[in-house]
Amino acid sequence: MEEEKDIIILTKYIIGEANDEEKKFIDQWLSEDSSNEDLYIEMKALWNASDFYENSHSINVEKAYQLFRQRISKPKRSVFILQLNKFKVAAFIALLISIGALTFFIIGKKKNDKPSFSEEIIVPNGHQKKIILNDGTTVWLNAASTLKIDNAYGKKNRNVYLEGEGYFQVVHDKKMVFTITTKDYTVRDIGTEFNIKAYPTDSIFETAVMDGKISVEGRFADNGKVSTIFLSKNGVLKIQHPSRNKIIPAARPAPVVVLKNAPNINTYNYWMDDMLVFDDLSFKDIAVQLERKYGVVILIKDDSLNNYHFSGSFNKVPDIEHVLNIIQETTPISYQLNGDTVSIKIKEKK
Repeated sequence: MEEEKDIIILTKYIIGEANDEEKKFIDQWLSEDSSNEDLYIEMKALWNASDFYENSHSINVEKAYQLFRQRISKPKRSVFILQLNKFKVAAFIALLISIGALTFFIIGKKKNDKPSFSEEIIVPNGHQKKIILNDGTTVWLNAASTLKIDNAYGKKNRNVYLEGEGYFQVVHDKKMVFTITTKDYTVRDIGTEFNIKAYPTDSIFETAVMDGKISVEGRFADNGKVSTIFLSKNGVLKIQHPSRNKIIPAARPAPVVVLKNAPNINTYNYWMDDMLVFDDLSFKDIAVQLERKYGVVILIKDDSLNNYHFSGSFNKVPDIEHVLNIIQETTPISYQLNGDTVSIKIKEKK
């Protein structure tokens, strides 16, 4: 694919405007070399991450072109932005100039449409659930999680919406990338296995890749612009948000982004084997996890307990009393269980 018209065909394929003959041409090109597929996936991810429209009624093509040039001219940033070679730049310049304003109008309108869902799976506290989607993709949902499946899933897209924690074993499809939308971020799979923890009420978003590769799109810097981070096998992305409460959105500080390599990556999906793992967690965060796992309400009677941190793992512990008894061995707490309510306070010194 070296001619400009071939680049335009690839662009049309990516945005869903290719005809049957053009689709056949690109399918053949994708099957010829794995590097062609890698290029397609990266271009598709960049298109998905780009806001090349101002609203559903007007598209400023010149502005879109300048935005794109700005993105590819800054390879060194505080987050890991997709970098393109000259071929990829040429391809997307062709997208912006050759396809024209009509295409941007169509895409802009589609992007502003609200998604509709064909199914909503809700997992209550104290439970887990395994789901197999119609393309063979397997999803495990942790307690207090919700998965919504797009109405066009498997036909026009492979889009789902997640609130909570899920482990995804995705069937690869180069034509339709598997996409998970959460409250703050969009995760796109490139044929892999990964865990996402994205409870709307939590201050931390976390994803870990067990195999393959994903991209995560969102606003990672204080300039508020959307960018993309790529994660490969054993990669972990942890994003700590400032308090979501009592802060004016416009004045909210940028999140703290940590990207690391984790040799023991399976600690991030131990929950699937009925294990609890705490890695220097505050007592407040531990209480939230225990509420979800055991279906109880925890009342912390002493605010000073929130300053305590705890590390440890619990394998198939049947009830919350066993967990609290173990925590008591290293943390000065006492608790009282009344039905489904647990009251915890600092243990009085004798």
